[in-house]
Amino acid sequence: MAENTGLFSWEDIGKTPIWLAGQTIGTGGDVSLSDSIPEAPTGNVTPSGHVHQSGGASPKASSGANQLIPRVLTFDPFLAKVTFQLVNELIHVQRQGLPSLMTPFQRTESWAIRADARATWSLAGVIAGTGGVRPGFHVEPKVNIRDASGIVTASTVPAEHTGALTLTIVSGAPAGSDEIQVDPAIDTTALVTGDLSAEAGSSLVLIYFGFVPIQIVGLSNEYGDPNVVVSELEVIESPSSRDYELDV
Repeated sequence: MAENTGLFSWEDIGKTPIWLAGQTIGTGGDVSLSDSIPEAPTGNVTPSGHVHQSGGASPKASSGANQLIPRVLTFDPFLAKVTFQLVNELIHVQRQGLPSLMTPFQRTESWAIRADARATWSLAGVIAGTGGVRPGFHVEPKVNIRDASGIVTASTVPAEHTGALTLTIVSGAPAGSDEIQVDPAIDTTALVTGDLSAEAGSSLVLIYFGFVPIQIVGLSNEYGDPNVVVSELEVIESPSSRDYELDV
């Protein structure tokens, strides 16, 4: 039996399957993921091409709103046959609409907290709920408030941050500034909070497991020993365009 060390000692990372376009992908083999966060792009990838933007994202937008993050998923020893077919089909049909990807690794987004009261914070991705077409999976997210120097002043896990106040995840509407609404039964596209204006100048930070639209840019297969193939899936995270100015 495996010892309770490394990822096995964590309550979240590495515990979920990789989900792509309604299907769990891979086999029982090892999976590794690499990514990089480039400078803010000058446009957005769409199914029909690349659309240039004239300015930056809305001041209300999450930090992930205009980041097109390339990722490489390596499956060793191999992808299942049905997954291999899925990926090859998606490369062709994604021009009609981008598929969504969920990995067993956390995502992070943040927003600037300003002096104006605000209750809605739209995500670039989506927190997976227990319903829908994904395998009924939900991990409660972690939410922090970090001041201008980066220190956590409030957290849903205050034990990890000395002196931090307690934020509480609730499924219904927040009763105060110390509560964050995330309903585990549904896919969450925005956080709902109480009035955080007292924290103006700080950042609201979300760490969660969920999915984001991607563009599949390539699939490579390396054949080594007999009956063994290592597959690499190259994707670019492409958050959907939305009007963040509607968040109030």
